[in-house]
Amino acid sequence: MAVRTSINEKQICELCNSQAIRLLYQFDSKRIIDSKDNRIMRCQNCGLVFIYPVPPEKDIEKIYSTPKYHNLPYFDNCKAGYKDKGQILLYKKVLDEIESRIEKTKILDIGCGTGAFLDIAKKRGWESFGVDISKRACDYAKEDFNINVFNGELYEANFPDKYFNVITLWDALEHIPHTSRFLKEVHRILKDDGLLFLETINVDTLINRIGDIIYKASFRKIEYPIRMLYGPHHIYYFTPFTLKRFLEKFKFNILEMHQDEYKINKIGVSWPIQMALSIIYLFQKIVKKQTVILVLAEKNLSENIKNSPNLIKYFLHGEHLPSTFLDI
Repeated sequence: MAVRTSINEKQICELCNSQAIRLLYQFDSKRIIDSKDNRIMRCQNCGLVFIYPVPPEKDIEKIYSTPKYHNLPYFDNCKAGYKDKGQILLYKKVLDEIESRIEKTKILDIGCGTGAFLDIAKKRGWESFGVDISKRACDYAKEDFNINVFNGELYEANFPDKYFNVITLWDALEHIPHTSRFLKEVHRILKDDGLLFLETINVDTLINRIGDIIYKASFRKIEYPIRMLYGPHHIYYFTPFTLKRFLEKFKFNILEMHQDEYKINKIGVSWPIQMALSIIYLFQKIVKKQTVILVLAEKNLSENIKNSPNLIKYFLHGEHLPSTFLDI
C-alpha cells in the first residue's frame, strides 16, 4: 500500500490543470510532518481534493518503514496464515471476476504491502509481481510468500511495454502525488485490452458531510471528525466523478464501478465510534454515498471512451451501479 511521494510546489489541479484552487480545510494538528501548514485543497473546476504541500519524500518513506505503520489494524489478516474472511474474501471475489474476463498470466499489484493478495493470485495460477516502496513490506512478501517484488517506485522498475495482463491497486492510488504520470506508466506496461482494478477512498460521503458540518459549526475548533477522514499519508481524495475523469483521460474504459464501506475493524477506533460509524454506514448505503470506490477498467486504445448507458445514468443521476462481484 506504500507509494513514494515528492513535493509539488504549484497549486495546479492534476486532473484539469485549473488554477482555481481554494482552501477546504487547514488543520492545526500535525499530519505527517512537524508543521501546522496542513492544507486540504479543492479544485473549483472539477472538484478534485488534494493536500498541499505534499510532505517530503523522506518523511513519507520513514512512516511506511516503521513497525508502527505495519502493525495498524489495516494489516490484520494480511500476513502468512491469513484467514478466509474480510479483505481476503474481497481479494478472492475480485479475482473471480477478473478470471471470468481474462486468462491467468502476469498480474502486477502496485503498493502490494505484505503480498497477501499476490499470494492468493499465485496459488490460483497467476504469475505474480509486486511493487512497493516499503522495504519492510517487500522483505515480508519475498520471504513469507515467495513473491517477485520490486522495492521502489513503479517507474524505477522499468517493466517492458505491454507486459502485464492485469494491474491492481488496493488502497494505493490516493498515495500517489503525480497521478497523471503514474497512470501513463500503468497504461504503458498494461497489455492491449488488459484489465486495471483499483480500490480507493471516496471523499463524497455522508460521513464527510457530517464532519464538515461539525467543523464549520464549531468555528473550526472541533476538527477531529473531519481530520480523521483525511488520512495522514494520502495525497489525493477522489469521488466517483473525479476518478472516472482521471481514468478516461488516460484511456481506461470503466467496465464496473461499485461503492462499498471501509471495514470498521481496519480503522482501529474505540467501540463507541465503531457503533456510530455502523449507524452512519446504514444511511450511506441508502443515499449511495459510501466510503470506498472499487473500479474495474480495461485499457482502451481509442481516443473515444465508450460509456455504457448504466455508467452515464449513474454519474448524471447518482444512481447506484449494480455490481456482479463485490456483494460479500
